Amino acid sequence: MKLGVICDGISRDLAHCLTVMDEFELEYAELQFVWDKEVGDHSPEQIREIKTLLAAHHKPVSCLSRHIFAGLTTQNRAGDAQHTQHMEALKRVINYPARGIGATTLDRLTIASKQYNRSIFEVMENIQHLDININN
Repeated sequence: MKLGVICDGISRDLAHCLTVMDEFELEYAELQFVWDKEVGDHSPEQIREIKTLLAAHHKPVSCLSRHIFAGLTTQNRAGDAQHTQHMEALKRVINYPARGIGATTLDRLTIASKQYNRSIFEVMENIQHLDININN
Protein backbone atom coordinates (compact mmCIF):
# COMPACT_ATOMS: atom_id res chain seq x y z
CA MET A 1 0.00 0.00 0.00
CA LYS A 2 1.24 3.49 -0.85
CA LEU A 3 0.36 6.26 1.59
CA GLY A 4 0.12 10.00 1.21
CA VAL A 5 -1.03 13.00 3.16
CA ILE A 6 -2.77 16.33 2.76
CA CYS A 7 0.34 18.41 3.27
CA ASP A 8 -1.14 21.41 5.05
CA GLY A 9 -2.60 18.99 7.60
CA ILE A 10 1.00 18.67 8.77
CA SER A 11 2.16 22.20 8.01
CA ARG A 12 1.77 24.93 5.41
CA ASP A 13 5.57 25.07 5.46
CA LEU A 14 6.18 22.63 2.62
CA ALA A 15 9.82 21.90 3.52
CA HIS A 16 8.82 20.91 7.06
CA CYS A 17 5.89 18.83 5.79
CA LEU A 18 8.13 16.93 3.35
CA THR A 19 10.63 16.19 6.12
CA VAL A 20 7.82 14.75 8.26
CA MET A 21 6.59 12.74 5.26
CA ASP A 22 10.08 11.29 4.85
CA GLU A 23 10.21 10.38 8.54
CA PHE A 24 6.91 8.47 8.34
CA GLU A 25 7.55 7.05 4.84
CA LEU A 26 4.56 8.81 3.29
CA GLU A 27 4.94 8.76 -0.48
CA TYR A 28 2.29 11.01 -2.02
CA ALA A 29 1.70 14.71 -1.39
CA GLU A 30 -1.74 16.30 -1.75
CA LEU A 31 -1.38 20.04 -2.10
CA GLN A 32 -4.06 22.44 -0.97
CA PHE A 33 -2.37 25.30 0.87
CA VAL A 34 1.38 25.89 0.58
CA TRP A 35 2.82 28.73 2.63
CA ASP A 36 0.23 31.49 2.67
CA LYS A 37 -1.60 30.62 -0.56
CA GLU A 38 -4.05 28.10 -1.95
CA VAL A 39 -2.92 26.07 -4.97
CA GLY A 40 -3.49 28.03 -8.14
CA ASP A 41 -2.51 31.33 -6.51
CA HIS A 42 1.29 30.89 -6.41
CA SER A 43 3.68 32.91 -8.56
CA PRO A 44 5.81 31.15 -11.18
CA GLU A 45 8.81 31.49 -8.83
CA GLN A 46 6.88 29.88 -5.98
CA ILE A 47 5.76 27.06 -8.26
CA ARG A 48 9.38 26.41 -9.20
CA GLU A 49 10.29 26.30 -5.51
CA ILE A 50 7.42 23.88 -4.79
CA LYS A 51 8.53 21.61 -7.63
CA THR A 52 12.16 21.76 -6.45
CA LEU A 53 11.19 20.79 -2.88
CA LEU A 54 8.97 17.93 -4.07
CA ALA A 55 11.70 16.62 -6.38
CA ALA A 56 14.35 16.83 -3.66
CA HIS A 57 12.17 14.63 -1.43
CA HIS A 58 11.01 12.36 -4.31
CA LYS A 59 7.34 13.10 -3.58
CA PRO A 60 4.85 12.86 -6.44
CA VAL A 61 1.72 14.95 -6.12
CA SER A 62 -1.39 12.78 -5.91
CA CYS A 63 -3.94 15.58 -5.84
CA LEU A 64 -4.32 19.33 -6.10
CA SER A 65 -7.21 20.40 -3.95
CA ARG A 66 -8.81 23.81 -3.90
CA HIS A 67 -12.01 25.07 -2.32
CA ILE A 68 -13.76 25.51 -5.64
CA PHE A 69 -17.36 26.70 -5.31
CA ALA A 70 -17.18 26.73 -1.50
CA GLY A 71 -19.39 29.46 -0.15
CA LEU A 72 -21.59 29.75 -3.23
CA THR A 73 -25.30 29.48 -2.57
CA THR A 74 -28.42 28.76 -4.57
CA GLN A 75 -28.60 32.52 -5.12
CA ASN A 76 -25.44 32.38 -7.24
CA ARG A 77 -25.81 31.83 -10.94
CA ALA A 78 -23.43 30.75 -13.68
CA GLY A 79 -21.68 33.85 -14.92
CA ASP A 80 -22.19 36.00 -11.84
CA ALA A 81 -19.12 37.59 -10.24
CA GLN A 82 -18.56 34.93 -7.57
CA HIS A 83 -19.17 32.02 -9.96
CA THR A 84 -16.77 33.55 -12.48
CA GLN A 85 -14.13 33.99 -9.78
CA HIS A 86 -14.42 30.31 -8.83
CA MET A 87 -14.32 29.19 -12.48
CA GLU A 88 -11.10 31.16 -13.02
CA ALA A 89 -9.59 29.50 -9.93
CA LEU A 90 -10.63 26.08 -11.26
CA LYS A 91 -8.92 26.83 -14.58
CA ARG A 92 -5.70 27.79 -12.75
CA VAL A 93 -5.72 24.52 -10.79
CA ILE A 94 -6.32 22.44 -13.93
CA ASN A 95 -3.09 23.87 -15.31
CA TYR A 96 -1.11 23.89 -12.01
CA PRO A 97 1.76 23.82 -12.31
CA ALA A 98 1.81 24.85 -15.95
CA ARG A 99 2.39 21.70 -18.01
CA GLY A 100 1.93 23.00 -21.53
CA ILE A 101 -1.35 21.10 -21.93
CA GLY A 102 -3.62 23.37 -19.95
CA ALA A 103 -4.68 25.73 -22.73
CA THR A 104 -5.84 22.90 -25.00
CA THR A 105 -7.58 21.10 -22.15
CA LEU A 106 -9.31 24.28 -21.03
CA ASP A 107 -10.37 25.08 -24.60
CA ARG A 108 -11.90 21.61 -25.00
CA LEU A 109 -13.66 21.84 -21.64
CA THR A 110 -15.01 25.30 -22.50
CA ILE A 111 -16.26 24.12 -25.91
CA ALA A 112 -17.89 21.05 -24.35
CA SER A 113 -19.55 23.14 -21.65
CA LYS A 114 -21.18 25.27 -24.35
CA GLN A 115 -21.97 22.28 -26.58
CA TYR A 116 -23.66 20.31 -23.79
CA ASN A 117 -25.06 23.40 -22.03
CA ARG A 118 -23.25 22.45 -18.79
CA SER A 119 -20.68 24.14 -16.59
CA ILE A 120 -17.03 23.15 -16.95
CA PHE A 121 -17.35 21.47 -13.56
CA GLU A 122 -20.33 19.39 -14.79
CA VAL A 123 -18.40 18.44 -17.94
CA MET A 124 -15.48 17.25 -15.78
CA GLU A 125 -17.85 15.27 -13.54
CA ASN A 126 -19.30 13.49 -16.59
CA ILE A 127 -16.24 13.42 -18.81
CA GLN A 128 -16.36 9.65 -19.33
CA HIS A 129 -19.86 9.98 -20.85
CA LEU A 130 -19.15 12.92 -23.17
CA ASP A 131 -17.43 12.89 -26.55
CA ILE A 132 -14.92 15.73 -26.16
CA ASN A 133 -11.62 14.03 -27.10
CA ILE A 134 -9.88 15.45 -24.07
CA ASN A 135 -6.82 13.21 -24.45
CA ASN A 136 -6.44 13.39 -28.22
